[in-house]
Amino acid sequence: MSMQNSPNSIEISIAWCLAWGSGREPLFDLSVLRQMRSALNSGEEVPQDVREIVDGVRELQELPFPHRIEERSTDS
Repeated sequence: MSMQNSPNSIEISIAWCLAWGSGREPLFDLSVLRQMRSALNSGEEVPQDVREIVDGVRELQELPFPHRIEERSTDS
């Protein structure tokens, strides 16, 4: 099953943090962030304002990641 169909708390958390930004105030209206979180939880379409962020998080989630350090590639 793809990440797009089964969001997890890590995906939602990363998207929330990136959409919030590094300041004390969010980069986007709080209602947009809440809509994004709700849409990710329910599998619905996220608001247009944060779609690029969510797409980037989904791409990140698709990168292969070893479950153990012994599985990592030594090509680097």
